[in-house]
This record gives sequence, structure tokens and C-alpha cells, in this order.
Amino acid sequence: MAHEDEQKCLELLHYCQKLGWVHGLQDAQDYPEGALEEILPHLLSKISENGKVLLADQQGFYLASHGFPHEVAEELSALSAEIATVHERRSRLLIKNMGLGSHAWAVVDMLGNSQVGFWPLFIGKNRFVVAMTGIPHFNQPEFVSLAWALTSRYAAENR
Repeated sequence: MAHEDEQKCLELLHYCQKLGWVHGLQDAQDYPEGALEEILPHLLSKISENGKVLLADQQGFYLASHGFPHEVAEELSALSAEIATVHERRSRLLIKNMGLGSHAWAVVDMLGNSQVGFWPLFIGKNRFVVAMTGIPHFNQPEFVSLAWALTSRYAAENR
């Protein structure tokens, strides 16, 4: 939490719980076992309605994919980096002028339903993108494990 004061950490945690951003669990959770490259596809498969999902880094390379052919995963990853560049260029308009605080983007059908969505995941100074088709299921334990695994691997190198 970047706070040395335990009381401030607990206050921040309580505040996040009141907002519904985090919730406590009765049982301790175990860190996902295995190499990151091995566990990512399984974790990703559980957070999409139809199992088509990938994780890309900020340069547009995919770290893992589930349900997409290799060529599609490469193209979606490259697209995610291009979307991030556009977002950075236009964030003043989107965030400050329009009040749109989201960094996520989607390609929608004529009814406004997302056909493919791109959600950023900030870990330390790293920016990842979760791209998927269908409805996201970010409320699953696998998403917590995904964030935990990425944080364990990438956040420590930015300290």
C-alpha cells in the first residue's frame, strides 16, 4: 500500500470495502502454483463468457491467450497498444472534458453491445491489457489470481 503506518493501511482497506471495491474472504487463498506462462491461459479462460481472451503487454505483445488463434491474438495485442496510444493522446478530452474516467475501449455492434473489449490492468509501472469477446467475468477468483500473479512478477521490479 506504500504506507508504513498500519492504521492508515487498515483505514484505506476499510474505505475500499465500503465502496465495494474489495471484499474479505473467510478462507485464505493460495498463490497460483506454476510458472506464469503455464497458469495464465487457465486463469484467462475463466474470466470471459465464451473463453476467448488474451493478456497483452504495453508494447502490444501477447503474454497468453485462450480461445483465439495465434494470428488473431497477435493482431488484437497490437491493436490494444494502438488503442492505448490513442487513449493517452485524447485522455484530456475523455477524462477532463467529458468526465469519462474509464481507460477501457470496445468495438460495439449496432445495438451498443461489446463485440470485443480492451481493459487495461495497471501493475506497478506496467500496463497490461485484457482483451476478450463476450461478457467479462472480472468478479471470478481467477481474476484475483491473475492480478496476484502479475503483481508478484512485475510490481516488485518497479520498486
